[in-house]
Amino acid sequence: MSGATGCVRRSCLGMTGTECQGGDCCAGSMVIGGTATLILSAGSTSATIATFALDKFEVTVGRFQRFVDAYTGPPAKGAGAHPLIPGSGWQSPDWDTKVEKDGQKLESDVQCGAGFYTWKTAGANDQLPMDCVSWYDAFAFCAWDGGRLPTTAEWTYAAAGGTEQRTYPWGSTPEPDRAHAVFGCTGDGPSVGDCAFTDILTVGSKPLGVGKYGQLDLAGSMAEWTLDWQFGLPPTCDNCANLSFGSARTVNGGDWAQDASSIATGSSAGDLPDSRDNGVGFRCAHDL
Repeated sequence: MSGATGCVRRSCLGMTGTECQGGDCCAGSMVIGGTATLILSAGSTSATIATFALDKFEVTVGRFQRFVDAYTGPPAKGAGAHPLIPGSGWQSPDWDTKVEKDGQKLESDVQCGAGFYTWKTAGANDQLPMDCVSWYDAFAFCAWDGGRLPTTAEWTYAAAGGTEQRTYPWGSTPEPDRAHAVFGCTGDGPSVGDCAFTDILTVGSKPLGVGKYGQLDLAGSMAEWTLDWQFGLPPTCDNCANLSFGSARTVNGGDWAQDASSIATGSSAGDLPDSRDNGVGFRCAHDL
């Protein structure tokens, strides 16, 4: 991983390192651990978070293309685990049927929601955030790329600026606007409130919206998969995640078409883990 750990990420092999706003699409920034009261959709949790690295950008189409090109099926048992959370790795054989067996079928899967999926072949749309990925696809990608999905607590801690507990990644003010986040179909579409594919912008296109630890697009752009089942965190949480129950996996940050209330750092939703949505993408975490 470039940035925080200095290792090379498989998803950026062959890139020049200037594809994402003139920088490395695989750049990661260190999130300094600590304890903070996280305000979540289902209540608050006093969470202790170990220091980790989190992708600066959402996973792009270009990075996902390399995953598809190298794709050979599900990850190995236990891959993509959080080192401090037992049982958080890939559950084989139970999850193996949840992902495709070859890249051609995966490529077909990610073309969901006609007119709004970002996947394109032959290099087109490479800097757009990848959408239409299931939770299992996102997990498999991060494991293949030497990382893992962040927990809901980690993601929220990073987006809220750790102990600062910001309302938005950039702070408590200003309220969300087009200068800080991609939301409400106010990107480059034909008119305000009229949703079009051109409302989906390249990753990192709103530098004023940068979070405390250097991540971009933590509010808006794509809602992002996290490790947890939705809800279920205890009042006190020490490097934990809800792995034991739920029907939906948590997505955080709101997306390019949702309104301002959906992109606050404590706002989250849930999607079925095998669902695909043109407003849902992801980024990966890495351990130091």
